[in-house]
Amino acid sequence: MAFDNCAPVRRSLYALNFFLTISLALTSYFNTPLLISRGISEWSLGIVYAASSAIVIFFLLFAPRLFNEIGGFESFAILATLNAFALIGLGVTSGTMLTLFFFISLIVLSSIVFLLLDMFLEGSTSHEGETGGTRAFFITMATFAWVGAPFVAGQLSVDGNFLYLYVFAASVFIPVLLITAKSLHGIVDRVYVVPNIPKMIATFTESKDTRNVFVSHFLLRIFYAIMVVYAPIYLINYAGFSFSEMGIILSIAMLAFILFEIPAGRIGDKYLGEKEIMVLGLIILSVSTFMIAQITEQPLLVWAMVLFTTRAGAALLEISTESYFFKRVGSGDADKVGAFRALSPLSYIVGPLFGTVALLFVSVPNLFALLAVILILGIPFAISLKDTK
Repeated sequence: MAFDNCAPVRRSLYALNFFLTISLALTSYFNTPLLISRGISEWSLGIVYAASSAIVIFFLLFAPRLFNEIGGFESFAILATLNAFALIGLGVTSGTMLTLFFFISLIVLSSIVFLLLDMFLEGSTSHEGETGGTRAFFITMATFAWVGAPFVAGQLSVDGNFLYLYVFAASVFIPVLLITAKSLHGIVDRVYVVPNIPKMIATFTESKDTRNVFVSHFLLRIFYAIMVVYAPIYLINYAGFSFSEMGIILSIAMLAFILFEIPAGRIGDKYLGEKEIMVLGLIILSVSTFMIAQITEQPLLVWAMVLFTTRAGAALLEISTESYFFKRVGSGDADKVGAFRALSPLSYIVGPLFGTVALLFVSVPNLFALLAVILILGIPFAISLKDTK
């Protein structure tokens, strides 16, 4: 796709990413408590998330047909509207089956909306040298949303009533639709390529560097998946925090992305390259994730600092893997880009299923110790990369 004027459209994409992420961040860490309150057991949570993500992958593979049929702009507007209705449905329903229907709908719709948004950003970035900075700013705009949203969500869920939280998250789509109507009409649609599954799979073995950056990014996504599904259980049921306290802890932790992501992207573009940043991110993430398993009975500030450190490592790993990958793909690499984007929903299959099996043998706190060991295994892959500088 192309844009008539890339710079103004990029600013609109940053704003869209901010508002969409507010809605996502408001509910992400509260989906688990909501599902439990509607009759889903702790053990079966991983299965619910994994099944939802399997459906996401199916729809992502065929989403380009929809984009080609009605256009990127129209698809984005329709899907964003349906996303808002799914949030309202989660807020007002009470039955287990309806909750599962709206939850799966929310996961699928939000995944496709963010896929389109990422495609729009890719189409607005014309020079390889600005990839790191552009993506860092794009990601960091989302991080501003993550900083405040958990705190607000905690206040809206003080009494364990999630109605106000999910309706408020749906209301955030009002500015999303207004910005979409005003700013995205300049999109000139290209042909959206339906991913070739055999070629996507072959991407993993195409070259050592491609495989290694995929592994590094996939480990990050598994970390995110485990945190979203199981951190709320740990914080509420084991550490004994309230919803409002959990929101405070998560908001403090997310400050790390604001502090580190944009500088890391610019350093990777101009000075070091992404390899060193990637390795450092994995080391910090591994050590701090292991610490999560050791602090069950510690006060709020200790939890906030440990989770802040995990996000510092995640920020370095996220921007370095994304910049490294997108500097090496072009308009003809649809299957490679599709495979990279599929890592996120794939991680929400592997991560929760790993958690489901692990919880047969270990407690929730020790699940994070196992996750730390897995993250450490990613360091040799990052070290083996051919650097960009």
